[in-house]
Formats: sequence, structure tokens, C-alpha cells
Amino acid sequence: MNETYRAVTRRTFLSASATGLLLAACSSSDGDAESAAEIDPELRLLEFRFPDGLRSPSIFAAGDRLRAPLVLVESDGFPIRVDEPASINLTVSHEGDVVFEEAVPSSRSGLSTPYYLLTFTPEKIGTYVVESDWSPTPREFLVVEPSEVTAARVGQPMPAIDTATVADTKGVDPLCSRLPDPCPFHDITLTEALAGGGPVAFLISTPQFCQTDVCGPSLELMVEADPDFADITVVHSEVFVNPALTFADLTEPLTALGLDFEPSLYLVGSDGIIAEALHFAFDRNEVRAALESLT
Repeated sequence: MNETYRAVTRRTFLSASATGLLLAACSSSDGDAESAAEIDPELRLLEFRFPDGLRSPSIFAAGDRLRAPLVLVESDGFPIRVDEPASINLTVSHEGDVVFEEAVPSSRSGLSTPYYLLTFTPEKIGTYVVESDWSPTPREFLVVEPSEVTAARVGQPMPAIDTATVADTKGVDPLCSRLPDPCPFHDITLTEALAGGGPVAFLISTPQFCQTDVCGPSLELMVEADPDFADITVVHSEVFVNPALTFADLTEPLTALGLDFEPSLYLVGSDGIIAEALHFAFDRNEVRAALESLT
């Protein structure tokens, strides 16, 4: 893959996403109301909340369990946030063969924007076509060889990373963009958490730039669940070193884990191996189920 393309993608995908999410957070219900008369079911879209491999590198490897959140977008351009369908019918095909066909339920516990989680294991590399009863427009994404996926994957050892802490911010400002108070997950580094020998949950997110889309409020869901999982050490890392200055400088975890996106929640067993990874979007139910899987 062209290295210039990868460099641009890594630094611009996150900043572009942050900008889009800020716009979504600032959009008003009045805008939805004004557009209601113009809604045309034929123009509805099934929107990906993950890199499709066409405009940005795929993280879906053949043979791995795929987890792909989808959002319903009305013809006025706004994601559906209220009165969404309880489920949508999805069909996925590869080279003309149907590899997935199910009704997928809405996930939205604790979120403002619901998502629909496509989950299956693609066995072959190539282009996969997603069709739905929501939109007449099919969507495509790529599945690649495992060696082409830069993101740390389930089954691999979790790398030790000296993340920013209260004692040593490593120049990350803010250390935690949660408002009004920082979260309680910055007392020790990821390296120290892994050395403790117990299960670890490592969250990478930037709450300042994601509030109403499916990527937020991932940190709040972790703060909420934490008291019920005392045996799991939770560590949080921001995405940008100093967003007030630039979106170009990403914190060390994104580089170390090969991530071009956020949020990501890595669940690491006592053996130091990644047991589960939730990327792009996850609601309260998914967070709690992932944490329970470590206990």
C-alpha cells in the first residue's frame, strides 16, 4: 500500500472524524424537523461507522470475527436517533455468494445514536457487499489478509505502553478531556496495569470530540460500569496529544496499536493476551458483556 496514503490516512481520518462528530453534536432537532417534509425512502443510506477498506485501510482480516457497526441515515442526511426500527434485515455477499443473512437488532443502551452490529467471520479476502431492507443502495467493504491489518487483534499479546498518567502526563493536554472532571483511569500506566497480573480494560477515546454519535459516550459507560468490576484494572488514554494546537499529533497508544480511529476498548486477560476488542461503537450492554467475559 502506498505509504504516503497511509500517513495521510492515519493523521487525517481521526481529525476528519472529530470534525464530523462535532458537527453532529451541534446539529439541532429543528434541522431534523425542517427536513422532515423532504424525506424520501429511496434516498436512505446504510452508513458505515468503520473504515471500509476503500477510502481508508480495512481492519477486517479473513478468518477473524468481524464486528462492524452500521448507522441508519435518513434522506435528509441525519442519522436516525429516535423511533428507529427495532431491527433491520441484512444480507452480505462475497463474489455472488451469500455469507450472512439475518435480522440485526438496534443497539443503543446509553447512546444518543443507535447502531446495528454486523457480526460474522469472513473466510475469504475480497469485496463484501451489504444490502438491507432500510436502503436500496448496497454498500461495500474489504476484507484483507491478516498481515495487512495494522490494528492489534484478538489473540495477540497486548503491548506494554507507558500511557500518560496524573504523575506523568507525557505532554498530553488535556490528560483527560472528560468534563467537568477527568475520569479515574489515569493513575497508572498500561504497562503497570499489565504487570499487575490481573485482567485489564484499556480504553482509547476522546470524549471532547464525540458526544452524540455512536462513538460516545464510551468513557461514561466505563465510568458507570467500573464499580461492578473491581477485579479489572481500567486504563484510559486520550487520542490527541494537544488538540488545541493540532490534530496531527496522536498519543503513543494509537501508534503502538496501529489504530487509525477511535474509540477502541481492548479487553486483556490475566495472561496478557487480547481477549476481545470493541472498535468504533459500543453501547452499555456490549461494554458490560465484554467486562463480564474477563471475570
